[in-house]
Parts: sequence; C-alpha cells; structure tokens
Amino acid sequence: MPMIGYLSYTSAEYEAAALLPAFRQGLREIGYVEGQSVTIEYRWAEFQYERLAPMAADLVRHSVTVIAALGGTPPALVAKATTSTIPIVFQVGINPVESGLVTSLNHPGGNMRGSRPSAPFRVTARYALRAAGREVLGQSGHARGLHS
Repeated sequence: MPMIGYLSYTSAEYEAAALLPAFRQGLREIGYVEGQSVTIEYRWAEFQYERLAPMAADLVRHSVTVIAALGGTPPALVAKATTSTIPIVFQVGINPVESGLVTSLNHPGGNMRGSRPSAPFRVTARYALRAAGREVLGQSGHARGLHS
C-alpha cells in the first residue's frame, strides 16, 4: 500500500476545516481511500520551524512513497534537504525557482514537484500520487492512469 508522508508547518486544527478534507477528496477522486488503499503519515510542526527537520527525517525512515510538503515554503525546503530520492510535492505561494526549490518551472529536476498556490488541495493530493510513479504505486488501473 502506498504511504504518503504529509509534512506541514501548520497544525492539524488549522488544516482540518478545509485543507485535509480537500486533500482526501483528491485521493478519492483517483480511487485511493485513506486506510484502505493508501496510508498517510501526518507530521505537524505546529508553526515551529525547528520541528520540521526531525519530522522529515522520520518520514524518510518510514520509507514513505511520496512526501506532501505543505503549509508554506519551510516544509518544502526542509524535505528537499532531507531526501533526494523520495518524490516531494509542494504547494507554495512564492516563486519556487527563486526560493531554490526547483531549477525551472517547466523542468523542475530532481525529486521536487510543485503545484500552483491557487490549485485546490484535492489537485495537490492527486499530484502527490502521480509524482510517486507507477512503479511505486503498483499496476492497478488507477496507478496507470496517474501517468497521463
């Protein structure tokens, strides 16, 4: 079963109202249900930057399939510094090239994949699984469809 590492600078309470339901809806739209066909390991920094690095390292130790680094630029930068092999999906409101997250918008390079800040969280969830790739997610029809 694929495992998403959900790394957030914010708190569960902050994201519970709109962001998490939208993220889970995005997963359901492509056939993944938390606890049934995908596992999500949540890490909340509670707005404390110093907590991000140990949390990102913990997700890597848990061998997550993909890291969704959400809640601003800090979790994306920390996740990038923690692993160069696990796909990382981020959603930031600043220019990801200028911030050093990617080398180019058209060809981000490495393991970093971003989405526009205006993109709904459900789109970010779908993108997280697409970034993980068919080899990791298995050969189901849903996984093959993620490569379009």
